[in-house]
Amino acid sequence: IVSSRRAKEGQPQMPPQLSPHKRFKRYIVTAWVASVVLGIQLFLFQVIVVT
Repeated sequence: IVSSRRAKEGQPQMPPQLSPHKRFKRYIVTAWVASVVLGIQLFLFQVIVVT
């Protein structure tokens, strides 16, 4: 029973109860990417202003 249940969890199709966690993870990834882009833009802006 445990092995078949584990195989079920391994499938890409997830139960609806995990969707909020997935959404939260997606939000974290989006915020991280946005912060990285902002950091790169600020770095480039400083380099352009200094030089």
